[in-house]
Amino acid sequence: MCACESPDEPTQKVTMPISICLPVREVYSAQAPEQRVFGDPGTTELFALPKYIYFFIVKQDGNSWKVWDVKTRSVANESGDDGQKLKAWEAKWDTVPYTGMYDTIGDMVYRFNEEIDLLLPNNGFNGRVYAVASAVPLTFNKAIAKEDSETDLLNMTFRFDGGQDYDNQVKANLQNIYSTPCNYKVGTSAHYYGSFYATQKVPHLDLLLYHVAAKVDLMWNVAEAKRDSVKISYVAATNLYDGPCYVFKPTENEIGDYATYAAAEHEGYTKELLNETTPCPGTQWNGRKYFYAIPYKNNDATPHYPLQLRLQKGGDDPTGNKYYWSVVETDVPSVWTPWIRGQITINKGKYNVGG
Repeated sequence: MCACESPDEPTQKVTMPISICLPVREVYSAQAPEQRVFGDPGTTELFALPKYIYFFIVKQDGNSWKVWDVKTRSVANESGDDGQKLKAWEAKWDTVPYTGMYDTIGDMVYRFNEEIDLLLPNNGFNGRVYAVASAVPLTFNKAIAKEDSETDLLNMTFRFDGGQDYDNQVKANLQNIYSTPCNYKVGTSAHYYGSFYATQKVPHLDLLLYHVAAKVDLMWNVAEAKRDSVKISYVAATNLYDGPCYVFKPTENEIGDYATYAAAEHEGYTKELLNETTPCPGTQWNGRKYFYAIPYKNNDATPHYPLQLRLQKGGDDPTGNKYYWSVVETDVPSVWTPWIRGQITINKGKYNVGG
């Protein structure tokens, strides 16, 4: 708790429950997914309940905004052994239809039911709450503390440089990291949606969090005339972004000149989506894969998120220099990370790189 006021000064309690914007059927317990999955068998996309929530409360100070308090809630705060901690943590979440003022009205969401208490001066203040929720612990570039500027907070990033185990854990959980986008504005005054005001007798926030990673929906199809000679056995997304990732500005990650980046000079990482020694009848001519990746934009006059894809035929070496290569470019949204859909049709037998 931030000791910002005298304990003898009249105070008021501000409660801030947090709602995670996720379809209920897609959320599962990390320990027992078979007990928490809803919907049809074979669902291809699953999300884990967050185990770590980071809250940052910002106060207006004249014409500037400064951090007032920082709070963290996690499964580690619970009592007992690991199993008991997880059970107690999951008991703090329930499913409700969202009826608030933000997007997803009417959707079912998971809501974190532990109130976050703050002791504020009796006359209150204008404030903002930013939050990050994740299924895995995150390492940020800066430890945000009281009196830091709001600008410092909004420039906070995480990245994949905490050692191999940490990197792999974060990459595998990009779909399970959420935040409050700082440029989501609501109401006639177009204020940040996580705002509260001194004029409110009992300030209260019910925040919705959104993905910091973009959903990538990739489909490939081999033209019927080429199916005798082209059977896809390898598909990968290459040069995926692993630089500093904005937490509260998830659409503003940026690389430099795209021509340089597209030439594979960026030290990103590759995500294999299909790797079969012998092409499978179910995917050799057409297939579909979902995954999540940190979006980034180039600095062209009209910025795009470029997604680079590499496909190869059965029997060829995935590390070789002959392959089909395609770039999917998506417009940059203003607030939320995009849903990137790539439809690739192969109508030539010859590779377009090194072939």
